[in-house]
Parts: sequence; C-alpha cells; structure tokens
Amino acid sequence: MAAGDHTERSLFLDHGREIAELRRRLLSQRIKAGLQAARERGDVGGRPTVVNGDRRAGILSLREQGEPIRTIARSIGISVGTVHNVLTGRSSDSKSPLSSMTKLGLARPVPRTTEIFGSGR
Repeated sequence: MAAGDHTERSLFLDHGREIAELRRRLLSQRIKAGLQAARERGDVGGRPTVVNGDRRAGILSLREQGEPIRTIARSIGISVGTVHNVLTGRSSDSKSPLSSMTKLGLARPVPRTTEIFGSGR
C-alpha cells in the first residue's frame, strides 16, 4: 500500500458524499416545487375523506339521540374510529378541532402545553 492511498480514497469518498447530498437537496427542492404547483392548481393530495358535511350531521344527530358509537358506525357504513374522531372533533375536514363537540357543550378545549408551562425558551 502506497503512502498516499488512504488520503486519495478518503478524498474520493468525500466527493461521493457531496454529490449524494447535492442530489438529495435537488430532489427535495423539486418535490417541494411540485407540491406547491399542485396547491396553486387546486389539487389536494392525500387520502380522500370519508366524512362529508351530511355524514357529520347524521353522526352528531344520532349521538344526540343517545345511539352508541358502534351502532352509528354500522348504520352509516364507516369505522368506529372515524365516528369517534368526528365526535371528538378530530376529523380531517373540520374547520377547527373540537368545534362540533364544543358547540354541543360536550367538550371544552384543552389548553396547550405551552399555555400551561410556558414556551420553555
């Protein structure tokens, strides 16, 4: 093994790492630009929502009548977890978390950790 082999190999590997990092950065920039362009066109990514306004109203109405969550889920044809998310205000298309439960007087917003303990900075 010659005296300069190790540094040459190390230099070669350093350049390879730099190229890989550059490619990752370019890929990230392209993905972000593509997502931004899709948003500007009005395209929405992700999984389609199962609960629309009519289903949400039906779930809330049935629950107000005292129906169990499992019965509501079975009658509407969605999962128990989805019904629970609607009832707790965690469904994806609600305007604000807990909005429907708060309006019904069934829940009150929980303060954020920073409101209790401060920002920690």
